[in-house]
Amino acid sequence: MEKSSTSTNSSNPVLHSAPPEIIITILESLLASSQSQPLGRKYRDLICFTHVSSRLRNIAVTTPTLWTRIEITDKPASFELAKNCLERSGSLKLDITVCVAARVGTRLPGIIGLVSHAADRTERLFLGLAFRKESQWIQIQNAIYALESPILNELELKFWYDDSLFVQNGIRTLSLPTRVPSLRSLVLREVVPAAPSPSLGNLKTLVMAWAT
Repeated sequence: MEKSSTSTNSSNPVLHSAPPEIIITILESLLASSQSQPLGRKYRDLICFTHVSSRLRNIAVTTPTLWTRIEITDKPASFELAKNCLERSGSLKLDITVCVAARVGTRLPGIIGLVSHAADRTERLFLGLAFRKESQWIQIQNAIYALESPILNELELKFWYDDSLFVQNGIRTLSLPTRVPSLRSLVLREVVPAAPSPSLGNLKTLVMAWAT
């Protein structure tokens, strides 16, 4: 029903001639209503809207507030959309979610590159990754430790891996980033800090959880 409604409204000639600020308000409402969609599909309706006409597309892609949520999933197209969001969001703060379980090895360099490139604008970061090789785990460990983000407020890390790998004394450990002065919320799933870190000093929320 929502898709049908979107299509009907988009074909309305009044909408095509509406002032840009009215169209932006409609698009913001459309995007807000899509937040309950599964991961990786929150932009579906907005992208459909950009295909209606060149004018509506131009308004949408040049409105940075519509593109501040970046989601990378197992779907190959999600990475291209993530790069578009990064470009279209201008200099605004970002909410980044990465949840990849398949072919992590080939995707990891691109994921690390994007997260590092956007670090100075990232306010919230969720990394959920599945590892099959120790080399992949070392890559992400180094990237997280080297992360430098002046405005990062929330960080959540969730990892899946073969139990025969990466375990020392029965505990999986991770060196936390030290250059995240605004960090206030940290959630660690299936991993614990390798050692006391300055990152922990200003936290208001710290959650550590393991699957049972």
